[in-house]
Amino acid sequence: MPIKLTKFDVAERQLFLAIRLFFREEAPISIHTLSKAASQIPYDIGSSLGAKSILRDTDFIRNERMREWHQLLFKSRNFFSSTQIGIATTLIISMKF
Repeated sequence: MPIKLTKFDVAERQLFLAIRLFFREEAPISIHTLSKAASQIPYDIGSSLGAKSILRDTDFIRNERMREWHQLLFKSRNFFSSTQIGIATTLIISMKF
């Protein structure tokens, strides 16, 4: 049976699952991936309406350092999703709940 979904429906389901996994202390990589995917949808919609992100569009980072800030902010997301990162590359993350 087909399911009709909006972008917000998808983001909500991703976030609810990430929260459920978090409180069960399960699958930290999935928690991270789901929550990042869920946050992208409101960011994209908000950007098209002129809204600014507290983290991505912060005024606390100088313009000349913004690229470096974004690389740091999205390091793990890019590692999990990018095919351009070498297969032998590793990432160290904290798994504290």
